[in-house]
Amino acid sequence: MTDEIEKRIEQVKNGKVPEGYKREKGKIIPATWSGKKLGDVLQKVGKRVAVEKDVYYTQIGIRSHGNGLFYKEPVSGTELGNKTVFWIEKDCFVVNIVFAWEQAIGKTTEKEVGMIGSHRFPMYRAIPNEASIEYLLWFFNTKRGIDILSAASPGGAGRNKTLGQKEFANSKVYLPPFSEQEKIAKVLTHCEKIIELKKQLIYEERKQKKCLMYKLLTGQKRLPGFNMNWEKYEFDVLFKKVSSAEHQIQTPQYQKTGNIPVVDQGQNKIIAYSDDNSKKIDCPIGGIIVFGDHTRILKHIDFDFIVGADGTQLLVSNDRYASTLYLYYVLANLDIKSLGYSRHFKYIKENIFKIPNKHEQTAIANILSTADRKIELIEQELEQWKQKKRSLMQLLLNGIVRVNV
Repeated sequence: MTDEIEKRIEQVKNGKVPEGYKREKGKIIPATWSGKKLGDVLQKVGKRVAVEKDVYYTQIGIRSHGNGLFYKEPVSGTELGNKTVFWIEKDCFVVNIVFAWEQAIGKTTEKEVGMIGSHRFPMYRAIPNEASIEYLLWFFNTKRGIDILSAASPGGAGRNKTLGQKEFANSKVYLPPFSEQEKIAKVLTHCEKIIELKKQLIYEERKQKKCLMYKLLTGQKRLPGFNMNWEKYEFDVLFKKVSSAEHQIQTPQYQKTGNIPVVDQGQNKIIAYSDDNSKKIDCPIGGIIVFGDHTRILKHIDFDFIVGADGTQLLVSNDRYASTLYLYYVLANLDIKSLGYSRHFKYIKENIFKIPNKHEQTAIANILSTADRKIELIEQELEQWKQKKRSLMQLLLNGIVRVNV
């Protein structure tokens, strides 16, 4: 961020109007931006469907929080009955009037042509060279945009907060010139595409790791140089369950963000939290915590886990036979739910573990750890792009940073 932008941010924060900006109704905006009613830049469209009883129709829905459109299961004209529905037109701003205050908004595309929407989903086409639909979608996910949708949706909570379409049309927005709107939308959409690509990459890497885990931990795939037979062990030979009574530790001073555990290395333990933060679990570093579908090894370099309220703590009781890291992956690979067990620990305790010697365990664990690290790095990149998008939305959609057009 340049010194000029930092100076501008500070001026706006202190209520001062920077050079090239103006104040309108308490808002500081670029001098070239103008206030317009939404009804002057958007035109409502809609062609009513003459519903035929024997024809099947696909209806759209709109997710809240700016998450776009989805499609419902096709229904017959008979099932629609007297319901008023309209043909979807492409390249329109569409809103669910019942949940507009919750940013249930989206844009129609060529894909939705031939589908239908109820009267609760009014569509608006942008007046040429006045408004960009993509820009408005981003704008309505800012505080200013949310305030406009909420102000036009009077009433109580939920379904009583219906968007007044006249109030919506009369709402005033401050828009950049059309070319700047397009450029801003393009920048933010680029960020969003990268975020989606990162999410897809994480999904693919996790899927590959899951397949690799299954093959390596069941012996279907053997690593070069290892051919010794695997040995079978009962639970009690490998594990020791840690009771809460054994580890009653006075809670130290700590800080916590979300579900990030806090490590007190002085007392050699980790403090973890349930999903709703209602329960705290203490576990020694080097232990394993098992809960529901998740298993995490607890060590001072592994902060990425969420602990269920029914967390079961385990320690490796005999490191002569197995390493903690390898057994962590073994437990994480168990598909307990599909085996019909409602209590995961009962299954683990009754399980017979077939494992290789420690040298092969180490080699397998290293490969899986490398896969985990790769996923973690992509997750970090994802968070960085999410933060970048949030910052750009704040700066671009409020006019603090201008784009070259």
